[in-house]
Amino acid sequence: MALSEAGATGICRKLSISNTRSIIAAQGTVQDSTFNIYTTSDERRNFLRDLILTDPCEDKDDLKRRKGNRVRGTCEWILHAEELTTWLHAGQVAGTGNTATNILWLYGNPGTGKSTMSIFLAEELPKIFLSEGRTFTYFFCDSSFDKRKTATSVIRGLLLQLLQQHSSLLEYLIPKYTERGKQLFESFDALWTILLRVAADKTTGRKYCIIDALDECDQESQKMLLTQLEETFNPRNSSDRISSIRFLITSRPYPEIRECLEQFAHRDLASFQEAKQDIELFIDERVARLQKKKRYTEKVKNSVTKALKDKAEGTFLWVGLACVELNTVQSNKAVKLLQELPKGLHSLYRKLLGTALELETGGKDTIKRILSFVAVSLRPLSLLELSVACQLHQDEDEEERIQFMREEVASCRLIVIVQDEKVLLLHQSAKDFLVGPGADHFVNVFKAHATFAYRCVDHLIRHFYSKYERDDTSSNGNFLSYSTQTWADHAHMAESEFKVEASQAEFFDIQSKCREYWLQCLYRSEIPKQFSIFHVAARWGIPTLVDYVHYKEILNNELDGMLVTRQSMRPFVDVEYLDSAGVTPLEEAAISGHANVISRLLDHGTKEMWISGRVMTVAAGNEANGQEVMALLLDRKGDEITITEEVVKAAAGNWRNGEEVMALLLDRKGDQVTITEEVVKAAAENWGNGKEVMALLLDRKGDQITEEVVRTIAGRFDGYVMALLLDRKGDQITITEEVVGAAAGNWGNGRKVMTLLLKRRGD
Repeated sequence: MALSEAGATGICRKLSISNTRSIIAAQGTVQDSTFNIYTTSDERRNFLRDLILTDPCEDKDDLKRRKGNRVRGTCEWILHAEELTTWLHAGQVAGTGNTATNILWLYGNPGTGKSTMSIFLAEELPKIFLSEGRTFTYFFCDSSFDKRKTATSVIRGLLLQLLQQHSSLLEYLIPKYTERGKQLFESFDALWTILLRVAADKTTGRKYCIIDALDECDQESQKMLLTQLEETFNPRNSSDRISSIRFLITSRPYPEIRECLEQFAHRDLASFQEAKQDIELFIDERVARLQKKKRYTEKVKNSVTKALKDKAEGTFLWVGLACVELNTVQSNKAVKLLQELPKGLHSLYRKLLGTALELETGGKDTIKRILSFVAVSLRPLSLLELSVACQLHQDEDEEERIQFMREEVASCRLIVIVQDEKVLLLHQSAKDFLVGPGADHFVNVFKAHATFAYRCVDHLIRHFYSKYERDDTSSNGNFLSYSTQTWADHAHMAESEFKVEASQAEFFDIQSKCREYWLQCLYRSEIPKQFSIFHVAARWGIPTLVDYVHYKEILNNELDGMLVTRQSMRPFVDVEYLDSAGVTPLEEAAISGHANVISRLLDHGTKEMWISGRVMTVAAGNEANGQEVMALLLDRKGDEITITEEVVKAAAGNWRNGEEVMALLLDRKGDQVTITEEVVKAAAENWGNGKEVMALLLDRKGDQITEEVVRTIAGRFDGYVMALLLDRKGDQITITEEVVGAAAGNWGNGRKVMTLLLKRRGD
């Protein structure tokens, strides 16, 4: 029933101003009290187990070990730099700082010491903060590690450290964790909102966060982080919540990063005079080592030092590579070698690669294989795993395979290295070189991913047939585990380059014991039984698998003497491939957000293929790609689709793009969208963009506002949404005891809501 009719029906009773004021006073007492949540040790343990993805402290130590110790005297000047001291101290009183100082962006070209600087700060700032009631966290992004290059892993790492230092902050996370379980940690928007709420906790002081090498996150993660930083800390915001957290970000000066971050405090590290002194100290230290090892005369030492300083161009990595090359020649050839080395990292990489290919005249293919697999691997490979991937030295004993592979890696001339028995690219800039025009695209990323997928599937098939004879896991360095976990990801990233090879046909048949064995090895509890090849295509986003199965059936029928055209071929029927959880391939694709697979399934299905309510609901709630998936479904099957309350609730609760999905539903199916109490509740629980969803609904569907909807808004939203409601529909709103009672029970916002009600409707 609309509230405009409430007075006539006598349902609503208007409150007196005095009663309203008394409730506001009581609410104020509640607001000032401390909120406590009792959690058991098991709950805390389960929470931390699900939260932790990688340990930032261990990651820092790993990076430090790979880079080597900082040269004494370097980096220390940054503690006194104006930019850092402003970031550390400006606006100490909550609400008095400029949001432009909440973020400090230090940028520089590859190999200029950004991460070394971050490591120094990560180790020095906690000492300063120890007696000042401030909290420090950090995260080191790394494109070589799958768990260290996503937006969610960054926020999870920061939250983990905050909780390790202040267990009381659990109270901000446990309620949502109880409600959503470990899925909470898969939503970037949910994590970001929680981070801001945690940051606003006054008892634990201001929070400082370093995010190192933002450019090493995947593109989508970069975009998510930059968008949130820009939106949260834009000059229009001045709340205590954002003034209580600060970010120091290091990265390369890529245009897409610059566009977002140059509005905040920023500086090129190379522009600091002290940074130039650091590179000189670094060169002096490296040359001193060479002099001792290679017995340089004073004249040679001085000449080498001068040549390095003339060519370094502020790049520590270039100096490091040059010094490794100097290690390979006698002192009388040192100056000549340096004269022949080109300036610039990519030029140096080109020379190193050219030298490697010249020296290994019979091993050019081996070098390309090694560099290709290492460049696209989803985690660092061991020497044995790389041996399997590259199909090198397979007939040798394990000891010989390890030694021979170590020699093969050495032949790549420092572009890849062995660290802790894992094979890694020397630096992210090495990958940029290999896949870019500087090396004439020496590594084709898509083809490399496709080849990696083929190697993994071959290994799975081979292991399937040998599993009863012997377990080759140890002899192959756990390549079975890598193949099990990643072949589908490589196939997805290969895009159109991935095509099923004839030798692997049995793995991709509709009925495949071999593929079932892979699914069993996957050890993922969320993988149900009867998970068909179409489900695999849908979950991992491999549309070529849908085409392969379809056209293979055509080919088989032709071989049986039946000429079958695409039009006369039996079409794909979604409901015939239910898994044990009752999920169809189309629903699986909607859950995963792979619009290209949905399109392919519809292409091969009947014109009458029915789009179920479940498919529409999971599409509306898809936080990664809901808008694109929903648009596709409405484009292809809009006339046959019905928008239910469950679909609208899913859109309202979509933390990432609920506003966009809701706008699409209103534009295309507005006559089927209704604002209900449950829809408002879903929006209220949407910390990401629930306010924007409600604003959209109030604008477009304000005539559907009932007493129940007003009561729900009063009890679950802050003053912003209530103000919108009163602005748009104030003449239709009657404030009842039930509405104010709901506001009184609105923890965190009730006082503001009731003050607004009193001001706007107290008459």
